[in-house]
Formats: sequence, C-alpha cells, structure tokens
Amino acid sequence: MLELLEPFRGQRGRVVRLIEVARLGPARKGPRMGPNDFRDR
Repeated sequence: MLELLEPFRGQRGRVVRLIEVARLGPARKGPRMGPNDFRDR
C-alpha cells in the first residue's frame, strides 16, 4: 500500500481517509422501489 501512496507523500492521511469514506466495494444489489403513480387515487 505504501508503494501505491508514494506519489501522495505528505498527503497520505488525506488519501487514506478519502478511500475509507468512498466505501469502495461491490455494488449493493436488491430490489428498488418503483415510482409511485398517484393518478389512480
């Protein structure tokens, strides 16, 4: 990891924090709520 962060010397703390906040990982999968149609009511 230090090799990857070498270009960001002096800013490593910020870069690590951005990576943590970004929550990089697999996309969430699951059903999504469709749009509500209120014309029938």
